[in-house]
Parts: sequence; structure tokens; C-alpha cells
Amino acid sequence: MNKKKLLVQSSSTDASTNDVLDWLYYLSGGDYAVVRLNDTGYIRSVTVQMNNREQRICLATQDRELYLDELDSRWYRRGRLSLPAATFTKTDAETFALALHTRRYVDAETDVVCNFIENNLDRYTASLNRQADDGINKLDLLQLAAELGISIPDTLVTNERQALLAFGLKYPMLVTKSLGRNAFTCPLEQAGSVKLGMGTVLINAADINTLYAAAGGPLALPALYQQYVDKQLELRIFYLDGAFYPMAIFSQADARTRVDFRHYDPARPNRCVPYQLPEPVERKLDALMQHAGLTSGSVDMILTPDNDYVFLEVNPVGQFQWLARNCNYDIDRQIAAYLLNGYDDE
Repeated sequence: MNKKKLLVQSSSTDASTNDVLDWLYYLSGGDYAVVRLNDTGYIRSVTVQMNNREQRICLATQDRELYLDELDSRWYRRGRLSLPAATFTKTDAETFALALHTRRYVDAETDVVCNFIENNLDRYTASLNRQADDGINKLDLLQLAAELGISIPDTLVTNERQALLAFGLKYPMLVTKSLGRNAFTCPLEQAGSVKLGMGTVLINAADINTLYAAAGGPLALPALYQQYVDKQLELRIFYLDGAFYPMAIFSQADARTRVDFRHYDPARPNRCVPYQLPEPVERKLDALMQHAGLTSGSVDMILTPDNDYVFLEVNPVGQFQWLARNCNYDIDRQIAAYLLNGYDDE
């Protein structure tokens, strides 16, 4: 009997993927062949054949050939498909500049192929998440949430001093955070690499003046600013195709985590407990996820002292292992069941 094939795209260091795979092997009873592609490896070769009668796409890794039309389901967890990278040696300035532009050209050519494969993975398989979800626009989600009647913080994106100063007069306490990723890794010739970034940072009018004085004019890039919203609790909510797994985070008891619970205090961790969302909030969040085309993701919200639920963002590839363990949720098992065409042994 031919086994059904499931493709899992992830990173080699993601422990949550391992937990889901354990359940996959158990629940499937050996009926599924699971293929895992990590972002630390690469596709050795790609073959795309198409004509008016048929088309086939084959990916060859170090140890197997994978035909997309033979896959039954696919889970995009993290990472991206990659082909072997071209290498260039730094010599004189002109040669290095030529190599740099050549590398950009090669990367652009490779992106065309990898994006085509990603689109066809969604076409051939029943997918939980897509690579495109990892780059979903934070501003699009804020706009969509507001249109669906979900409370959001008053938000400004600008690099203009006067606009930001006026916003600061309206809200004496502001927060700023990245528009895209919270951090990036920079390779260094001598020190290997360094990770740079920031979480959510509290700023005021004095900070704004200092910022623009240092820049000597308009900032080079627009940045995201929001009113600071007082918190009763912070909420992390994992969403899986209409099901909600909410956790309340008591971040206000510790000065270090008061602005953002992700400024973790390992010596005095926040108390995290299961939480029940009101049904109207669940209904609006479900509409948000469906409109955004997301089958799963980690939602961040604030419960204010006035019991208003304020939406902050969705991370489609956010961690869920710590949420599951703190709240005794069987998220990894439910993801495995979802991937096995809704199979559930309860």
C-alpha cells in the first residue's frame, strides 16, 4: 500500500515541530510518509516540466526526490526553500561590486523558481499555512481589524517630525516597535554573527526631539508609533482553523515586563494561565483570520482595565509550545490531527 505523503517545512531548531511530528507518527499509525525540509538545508536540484497536457515539479534534496503532485498535505511552519547559493570572493573594489550585483541577479532568478514552487505547493496539497503568511503585513492586519470592529491602538506611521510631535501631544505615552521583524542577524568577518533588534519600546516627547536632533532632519525610514494602552492583562491566543487557545499573561506585576511581556524576566517569570475569550471577541478574531487567509497563528491582544479587548498583531509562525505547556493545551496534537485530514481519536 502506498503511504500518503506529508511535507513539513520548518527550521532545524524549532522544538514545536518535533512535538507535532511525534503526534503525527502516533496518530497516523504508519499510514503517512513524513518529509521534513529544514531551512538549514537546501534543494540540490529542481526540475519543472510543463506542456499543454501535463506538468510535473520535482525537488531533489540530499537524500530523496520529491514530486509535488504526489503530496497529500503540507505544513508550512518556518523557513523557506533555498537553492545552493553562489559564492563570490572579495578582492578589489570593482570586482567586489560586480560580484555583488551578480549575486543579486542570481538571487532574483532563484526567487522566481522558489516562489513558483511555493505557489504550486499550495495548489497541489491541503496546506496548513503558507510561506507567504510569514511575511504578512502588520499594517494590513491592523487596518483589517479596525474594519471588522476590533479595537486597535491609535496608530501613526511616519518619518515626519511635526506629525510625530503632534501625535505625542495627543498621547504623552507612546510605544514604537518594528514594522516587520523584531530582529535580524548580521554576519561579521571576525566575530561570526550578531543578532540586532528591539521589542516594544516606550517613548515620550523628549525622546522624539532627541531622535530627530540626532538625525539632523527627517528620519530615513518611516516607523510605527502607537498610543500606549494601559493593561489589565496581556493575551496570547493561538488560533487553529476556528479553534482558540487563549492564555492570560500577568505582565503588570513586574516593571520589566509591564510595557511588553517579551522583555522576559527569567528570575521572576510572569504568571500565565488559561483564559476564556468572550464569544463576540472570538467571532471577530475568526473573521479577521479568515479575511487574512490565515489558517493558524498567534494573536497578541490587551485586556484594558475597562475590560476592552485591543488587538495588537498576529504572528502566523509564532511559538505555541510555551503556551500549550503553561495552559495544558494539546495544540501539537490538534495540529497533527488537522494535518491528517481532520483525524481525531477522541
